[in-house]
Amino acid sequence: MTCSHTPSGTDPVQTCPRCAADAVIERDLAVLARLGDLGMALAEALVKREAASTKPVTAEERREIVLSFERIARAVRWTLALRAKLATEWAERQDRAAREEEAAVARRSNERRHRQRAKLKRITTEAIRLDERIDDVEAILDELDDRFDEYEEMLDLPLGEALVLICRDLGLEPDWTQWPDEEWVRVAAELSHPPAPS
Repeated sequence: MTCSHTPSGTDPVQTCPRCAADAVIERDLAVLARLGDLGMALAEALVKREAASTKPVTAEERREIVLSFERIARAVRWTLALRAKLATEWAERQDRAAREEEAAVARRSNERRHRQRAKLKRITTEAIRLDERIDDVEAILDELDDRFDEYEEMLDLPLGEALVLICRDLGLEPDWTQWPDEEWVRVAAELSHPPAPS
């Protein structure tokens, strides 16, 4: 059994309540299937025994045979109905869990994109303010505000790469060494000044 919401290398049944419940339901479905098979086997054996019998059957014996068959048939029907109900509920629970997982993944993606958007905006704004060659800083900042929605597709790129593309689009050439402690600086610096071909 695999599980997307437990750490790798651990037993999901031991660590995840959802997977533990799934394991119980799987076992119960198997038990009900086995009970249904046993019930059918009993019914078939009863019919075969009656068909193979050569001695006359009394009215009382016939009544007992019919009653036994009806009891077995009722038990089989009940078992099959319970199995179908359990399987339906399990499928619905699995669907609900899948939808919840998809929603959680989408929510995490949106949160990550929101953080990326805020970082891009903040760093680009800093780059504009730190660039001494810009005569009208406010005009460039206004342009950034006006055009920032156009950069939505860059939110899935690595931060350094997205920053370089946005700055190029705005005509900026930041000195990336002004952010020496940031992880994305090396990528941005390499993309801004690729090594000359040998």
